[in-house]
Amino acid sequence: MTRAERAMQMWQVLIGKAHNRQTLTFAMLGDLIGMPAWTLAQSLHLVKDYCKQKSYHL
Repeated sequence: MTRAERAMQMWQVLIGKAHNRQTLTFAMLGDLIGMPAWTLAQSLHLVKDYCKQKSYHL
């Protein structure tokens, strides 16, 4: 899976959790998408850039 595909996967998890007003740790997000927490940074950077581009509040 590419970094962009992982970012999309993370985005789906994050918006679902936000909709339910839930918070996540890196470890929880990693568990939900099947990745170790320490590997999430590059894909999360893409999510952050997308939010900045769309002027979403971080």
